[in-house]
Amino acid sequence: MDENEIREHRFRFFTEKGLDIALEQSKAFSALFTAVIAGLLALVVYDKVSFWSATLFLIADAMAVMGLAWNLLHMSYTSKLMLVYAAYFAGEEVRAKRYRTLSEDRRRNPVE
Repeated sequence: MDENEIREHRFRFFTEKGLDIALEQSKAFSALFTAVIAGLLALVVYDKVSFWSATLFLIADAMAVMGLAWNLLHMSYTSKLMLVYAAYFAGEEVRAKRYRTLSEDRRRNPVE
């Protein structure tokens, strides 16, 4: 593999990883939203839920929200980091192409 293929491989790797993490983040957020709505609906619909079970449910739900928020924060940071790496390697490729173009122009039109 030459240098350009290595850069392209790195770019693809970091782009795919960043997109995978972003997709997992959206799945986790959808699951949390569905669980919260289902739990609140269960509390509203059923009259036989006692005060303590409702309180414990809300505490557990709050802990789940806090845990998921921490997880989403980590996943969001990691996703952004992967996309920054991908942009960095894409920028290297653009700079390399620009340098090659300038070198070819200088060879064709030497400055005296």
